[in-house]
Amino acid sequence: YGSRRGNHEVMVRGTLANIRLRNELVPGVEGGYTRHIPSGTQMSIYDA
Repeated sequence: YGSRRGNHEVMVRGTLANIRLRNELVPGVEGGYTRHIPSGTQMSIYDA
């Protein structure tokens, strides 16, 4: 991802690709996942 510094969408995807990322909205899940508000469904951060 480092060579794509000019494209912010690719950089966001690279930031959220860390498998150790933990979001407290979805306990027990590692990686780029979150809870969509207001529906409450669990999905990838990139798709949300």
